[in-house]
Amino acid sequence: MLRTSLTLLCLGAALSAGLAGPLVVRSRASNNGAAIAGLHSNSPRQDSNLANVSDETGVLALDQVFREFRNPFTIVEVAARQTDIDEGTVAYYRKKLGARVILLMVTRGEGSPSPTRPELGTALGELRTRETLATARLIGADVFFLNLRDFGVSQTGDEALRVWGHDEAVKRMVRAFRLLHPDVVITSDREDRGDGIQRAVAKLTREAFDRSASASPPLEQGLDAWQPKRLFQRLELPEAAVAPDIVQVRVTEYDTLRGLTFAESGLRARRVAESWGATNDQMTPDRQRIHYRLIAAAGDSAAKKDQVLTLLTEDLSLPERLIRALEAPRLRDLTAGAISNRDEVIEALKERLIEKRVEGDVEQLRGRYGADAARVVRFTQSLERALALVIGLSVNVSVSDDRVTPGQSVTARVDLINESERAYPIVIRLPSALSVEGQRTWTSSETIESAPHSTTSRAQTYQLAVETAPTVPHAEHLREQEYYGIGTTLPGSQPSEPFGATLAAAAEVDIGQAIVPLSALERFDIVPPVEITTIPRAFVTDWDSSRPLQAQAVVRNNTPGPLSGALWIVPLAVTDDDYEPLHLSFIREGEQKTVTLSLKLPVLKPPLSPDVLIEFRRENTASTAAGTASQSQRQSATLASTKIEIESAGIKSSPEARVGFIAGLDQSLETALTGLGIEHSEIPTDAIATTEHGNGAQTSQSVESCSNLSRYSTIIVDEQAWSSHPQVLDQIRCLLRYARQGGNLVLLSQEPDDWRLLASRVQLMPFPVALSTNRLTNNASVAFLDAEQELLTRPNRISSKDFDGWVTELAWDVPASWSDEYKPLLEVRLPDGTTNRGTLLVARYGAGTFVYVTLSLRRQLIAGSPGAFRLLANLTGQPAIRK
Repeated sequence: MLRTSLTLLCLGAALSAGLAGPLVVRSRASNNGAAIAGLHSNSPRQDSNLANVSDETGVLALDQVFREFRNPFTIVEVAARQTDIDEGTVAYYRKKLGARVILLMVTRGEGSPSPTRPELGTALGELRTRETLATARLIGADVFFLNLRDFGVSQTGDEALRVWGHDEAVKRMVRAFRLLHPDVVITSDREDRGDGIQRAVAKLTREAFDRSASASPPLEQGLDAWQPKRLFQRLELPEAAVAPDIVQVRVTEYDTLRGLTFAESGLRARRVAESWGATNDQMTPDRQRIHYRLIAAAGDSAAKKDQVLTLLTEDLSLPERLIRALEAPRLRDLTAGAISNRDEVIEALKERLIEKRVEGDVEQLRGRYGADAARVVRFTQSLERALALVIGLSVNVSVSDDRVTPGQSVTARVDLINESERAYPIVIRLPSALSVEGQRTWTSSETIESAPHSTTSRAQTYQLAVETAPTVPHAEHLREQEYYGIGTTLPGSQPSEPFGATLAAAAEVDIGQAIVPLSALERFDIVPPVEITTIPRAFVTDWDSSRPLQAQAVVRNNTPGPLSGALWIVPLAVTDDDYEPLHLSFIREGEQKTVTLSLKLPVLKPPLSPDVLIEFRRENTASTAAGTASQSQRQSATLASTKIEIESAGIKSSPEARVGFIAGLDQSLETALTGLGIEHSEIPTDAIATTEHGNGAQTSQSVESCSNLSRYSTIIVDEQAWSSHPQVLDQIRCLLRYARQGGNLVLLSQEPDDWRLLASRVQLMPFPVALSTNRLTNNASVAFLDAEQELLTRPNRISSKDFDGWVTELAWDVPASWSDEYKPLLEVRLPDGTTNRGTLLVARYGAGTFVYVTLSLRRQLIAGSPGAFRLLANLTGQPAIRK
């Protein structure tokens, strides 16, 4: 009979990872449409650059394990955001020297806008979590999330610490050090440079280094005080690095196994993080010359502070008994080349594993070694992993459906793959039940034989409880997990998707006198039976004035098989006795239908709720109409709901406005125009210019001309439209011609790199503008340079209150200077006393108007800021002047 080692496996993984609790994500209830404003939830199935990331296997994986035997130390890199990671350093210390490296991510990067992706806020944080984890897998690092909020741009570290709460931020980082047990801490963030968040992270890192072994903050149950030995800070490209306190990382060394330098390995890992833009994935000099300065040391390292170091971990010492406990297996060749004598390697690894088993379980190890027990657990896991790799054992787990509705059944399948020449007795373990609250009990198969070169499988079917809460949208669960997975260094144990409910499985293989435990983890989403998405809000001028609204709603069926139901606009059912819902039938899971909602707003007005509640109800003969069904019957029949918030913010829209727009990264502009009731249509990129060819054109037989755009009173080029539609850049002349002939052309912020690349050959704006990447904090004050200018008075009078409550940033990529033809309308006063006038520039151009806006309109429109909607109404409400 095989003994149970799953508990030891999970506890060991938890201890080495720094976890004290269950290794399962806890989810909250949510039924919010993530697709609002085009912000669709992202997943590796949609992003091939992430889905294709995988763990190293075979010789590479075995070589890595053998390197771990020679290095018991842990390096933690503290980074404010993913762009602050030194991937080359991590690759060098992990792949060459075998150290355990953990990325301690302070934020998820949700406040730094992407030049390439439509996501914002927590949806962007969700994507960047995936990118961080993919980067970490490629360089062999583990990840721990501190889960402090990336609230956007700030000027000082003190400002960031006020937002987070200094004591709370310190408590979290100290706890991380006590959990992760770093010997060396490194960081690229500094107090004297970068934005406020980066400066705050540098300060926190130094404070946590000094306090993680002290009595304050108080120790949590199950944690030990821990003192890192050294704290290093990244330097900016020093030409020489021969000094006692400076260490150079030789990232240009060649990794013969992988066929590239460690700097190139780091760059390859960075390139999966596409949301940060192309400027972050180049082989720049700072990726090839990496130096750190020692800024703090403790214990023996403090006594050796004047010693010249060549490595971050050089001359770190351990107690003698711990050195003996971590002694490498007795092999003549401790490299992957030893595989040529497979039986000898297996016996040496097994001998050491038996010796470690004799030392007892996790609690006994803790009693013997204290906090250093984590090193012994990791060493034992390395032995287990090496044995699995040498023998040719692996385990996979899969689920029958990756999108499961409450009450639905799902089948989990575990495959134990035996690629060896021998048969082994095995036991396969699966959870007794599926629950997002945590898998507490396990069911085990009988002892079965795994034949050579075969796959042994076991399947189990689960019924998900009807009351199980959805795990989507993922963005709403962004900060529920600190650490990625169980034993991230075990190849194949991690799914590429980091969000959703988890299903863990394990197998135990009896290799004779020792048990090799294997584990795997799969994730799946719990989704509502039906999802409805539509615009989030619409505005009325006041509650006594009516206006039409036409908006689309998308209804998706998530239930297995056919589904029939009805879409109810609940306020209409309340006010209209003759109201009939729209009947919809779906024949398969995943099918969706698009419905146009034609409404006259407001349907109801205060003191009744003015919001438009939309429900999808399963067809039920007992309740064919809202008036005849009981409340309990209506509730039981409701499978999904959403609402359009109706607001009266005194926003006026010009009835003459006819807006054409060139879309950016998402549909937020179109959604906002719909909510304002402004007539609009997207201008296809191939409809801006025309080309005629033939003998009826001219003697040259071809004519290039601009399409007639005069039907639009205003044309808006949305944020990042040039990145989304590069072909528009070749048609700028037609848009400028439209303005010159009397139209209103509004250009929202574009990626500066596009401008710099093309400005030499294409006239991108009527008059010159010097670009920058400046971001302005949202707690700046706004003053008016010409309060009576039409853009600030028609049809709404804009005041400084319209900028209250803006989120993340006030403006981004604000021009540094501009020609005299432009008239600045706003002056932004920053907390440090400096001013900026480049956020809203207007110029007469021929008979028309050109407006350049770097205010963060898109982010504010999605957030629902009334002031942003009022400003958008004004940008679209100027009269066109035609020649």
